[in-house]
Amino acid sequence: MALPSLESPNTMSADWHPTGLILIVDDEMLVREVMREIVEAIGFEAIEAANGREALALCQTHGASITAVLLDLTMPEMDGIGMLRELRQQYPLLPVLLISGYSEQEASHELAADHATFFVQKPFSAASLRDKLQDVLRS
Repeated sequence: MALPSLESPNTMSADWHPTGLILIVDDEMLVREVMREIVEAIGFEAIEAANGREALALCQTHGASITAVLLDLTMPEMDGIGMLRELRQQYPLLPVLLISGYSEQEASHELAADHATFFVQKPFSAASLRDKLQDVLRS
């Protein structure tokens, strides 16, 4: 699979040096693979989960080494909102980037009181995901 170009008018700031572990949570394998390629091209390491329950188990295993979570809203077994609620009990400040085909307005009621959670709408480009991750990790 060819990685989408990371070229963008908003190139990464020279003082931003991406490092750490990103947890990618999406029930679609192809989407996880593309996101993994993007975050690894940026400079992060990545681990993947197919649903919220699997992701929470990975959080127990990797704990504080997780830098941020890329979290799909709509998944079987445990959706993104259910996982986010449980995640916030143990990791209230862990940056989470919610990813959905729905608009931010449709997801905004879940974001209103959570200052460590951000949103990006599918489909997104590699550059927009990179720029959003940079924003999330600098906040």
